[in-house]
Amino acid sequence: MKTFLSYTLVAVLFVALATAGFGLVLDPVGRRSLVWAAVVAIPVQLLAFGAILWTRRVGDEANNAFLLAFLFGGAARVGVLGVAGLLVTQTETDLAAAPLLLGLAGYFFALLLLEGWFLHRSTRIDTTE
Repeated sequence: MKTFLSYTLVAVLFVALATAGFGLVLDPVGRRSLVWAAVVAIPVQLLAFGAILWTRRVGDEANNAFLLAFLFGGAARVGVLGVAGLLVTQTETDLAAAPLLLGLAGYFFALLLLEGWFLHRSTRIDTTE
């Protein structure tokens, strides 16, 4: 639980800082699109990371479960990106496609790298054998 809470805090801070920083160079429509990308990316990423952490608690037989959670998390990210792309390009919205899709893809990529760091940090290595 500590790993998940730490990851959540760092992920939210990172996304907030990135959104604020990139928002400085965007017009109002681009800023709104980037904020929507952040709002969508955080829960998807937290669900994917939570699923991976949950499989690690199962024990030694969790190797396949870990792999499945990792693959389904990746598929969920790609699926959300595809649905967002279809929605923003095929429907009338007040969002700009480029900041929304690039922001979403960038957040997913950066948070996936952060995910690996937190997983490595929380892994106990037995060196007594």
